[in-house]
Formats: sequence, structure tokens, C-alpha cells
Amino acid sequence: MIAVKKLSLGFRPENKAFRTDSLRGTLIDALLDARGSTIPDTFYAGILDPSPPSVISMANQEEGNVLYIDRDNVVFTKDTYKNNGHVDLDKTFGEFRKVWNVIQKVLNLRNIRRIGMLAELRFEAAKNNNLELLSLLSKIPARENTAHFVLQYEHRSPPSNAPLDILKGAFTNTIYQFYDSAVDAASPAEGKINANIDFQRYYSPTLNDRVFEEAQKHLFQFKKELTKFDSEITALGIKK
Repeated sequence: MIAVKKLSLGFRPENKAFRTDSLRGTLIDALLDARGSTIPDTFYAGILDPSPPSVISMANQEEGNVLYIDRDNVVFTKDTYKNNGHVDLDKTFGEFRKVWNVIQKVLNLRNIRRIGMLAELRFEAAKNNNLELLSLLSKIPARENTAHFVLQYEHRSPPSNAPLDILKGAFTNTIYQFYDSAVDAASPAEGKINANIDFQRYYSPTLNDRVFEEAQKHLFQFKKELTKFDSEITALGIKK
């Protein structure tokens, strides 16, 4: 079983959506009105107070549901760290879709350049999780009192062996992260290891129609990448 502790789904338009500034109040009203009908009544318990006026952020911290919208991104998050659960990918994706439909009726976002899905996995570590990561993932000599280990890298893949064009072309970008869970910005924990995978698809031409249908295809591929990643970290000895 792959126990995803936190899942994020993000959409990024090619250009900034400045209309989020003027439509902020309308969108918040639409999301609040959707509770109890389109989405569960407690799905978002309240509005988080953002600093910039262009940001829309709603959450139910107990259930782990967080929505963040600014001029550049729409990001849905399901976080189960607090209740020590795990994310049901299909159920959560269905919930995200309902919220996306409410958002699109107000913002009508177009020219989607990127869709990304980030899964966070967390595992119990040995006595010294930093030394464990250092020895499993590198040939760097272990040193006493090693702390705050972080490793991140990306793999980019254009379609059909075409030349890679990261500015305008279509390609997939997979970001891998391994780190001491104590340095996690949102949910730090001692004695644990995070292994995260962020699978992103860049579109050219950009998406205007049936965006969530394309996200559904992305979810299918994401599951395959997640299974492959799980096998790799098991072989490395990170997942025991």
C-alpha cells in the first residue's frame, strides 16, 4: 500500500489572472454558497486571512482541506498528517473537481500551461534519519551529528523524443525530494523521513477546454509514476 500523507493538485495559467483581484469577493461567496450542496458543508470551515488582496485561501484544518488561489496558481491540498491518516487519491480528486467547477464558473481560467500533482510520503527512520539518508542516497562520508539532510532533483521528458523546450514546449517534469522530516515547513516531525514526488505536465498548446478531463488523464499517469517511485524507495531501503 502506498500511504500518501499529503496530496496537492495545482493548475497554472500561462499568464497571470489579474481578474482574481476584482472577483475575489464573488468567488469567496460562490465557494461558501456551494457548501452543503456541491461540496460538503464543512469542506472549507473558514477563510484564511491572506496578506495580498489578490489571494483567496480557504481551509478546514481539522479535515486537512486547503484551497489557495492567486494570480498565478490554483492549488488544492488534502493533508492527513494531523489525523495520522492517508489520502484516498480517487475520492480526493473527485472533491477537487467539484471545487474546480465552482471556481471556473467565476474565474473561467484559460490557457492552462501546467498541471501538477504532488504526493508526500513519510516513513519511520533509524536512530539517525539524516545519517540514514546520507548513506542511502549518496557516497558522501558520514559525519557525526549530521542534520537537516535535503536532496532534490528533477527529470524532464519531452514527448516523442522531441527537442526539450522548457519555455514554450510540451513536456513532463518530475521533481523528487528526500529530506529529514524535521525540516518540513508545514508538518515537521522528528525521527522520520519524507520522500515526495511532484509530477508536472506542461502543455503546448495550452489548455482551454475540458481542463479537468485532462487532469484526470494526468492522475492516471501520476499513479503509475507514484507506484514506480514507491518501488524505488523500497529498493533503496527508505521504505521498510
